[in-house]
Amino acid sequence: MLYLSLGVSLSPEIAALSMSGSSVIVAVNVLLLKRLRLPAGEDPQDLTPTPVLEEVSGGRAR
Repeated sequence: MLYLSLGVSLSPEIAALSMSGSSVIVAVNVLLLKRLRLPAGEDPQDLTPTPVLEEVSGGRAR
């Protein structure tokens, strides 16, 4: 048995059930993400990076 910090004991059966439930949720999410179609956007090859401007104070960059 596992004793949590609050003094509650967790039996191995409950731990196994929660782990298998987590695996089922992950598998369902993978299947849902495979069906997801994102809206068509711009081609990533055509995008140019935007320069990050540094804050200027007193004529000198920090």
